[in-house]
Amino acid sequence: MQALRFGENCSLITNTTKSASTSFEAALKVIDETLETVSKGMTNLENKNMTHLQSYKNLKDRYNQLVLKRKEILKLHNNKSKE
Repeated sequence: MQALRFGENCSLITNTTKSASTSFEAALKVIDETLETVSKGMTNLENKNMTHLQSYKNLKDRYNQLVLKRKEILKLHNNKSKE
């Protein structure tokens, strides 16, 4: 079981860089790129019928968090532009 968990954890490792965003457009771009990466990971696990794994659930949670964060940023931007 430990070997399977280790393999599952290894499959979650990605080599990406994180950048600090200073503008609205940059923040959306980072979130959109991350959403795409997470979506690809979910699709990969779905194609392998591995949706029962915790790693899939983690990716799904991350995807939902990113969607909420994107909506929050858009809402803040719209409120600022109205002022």
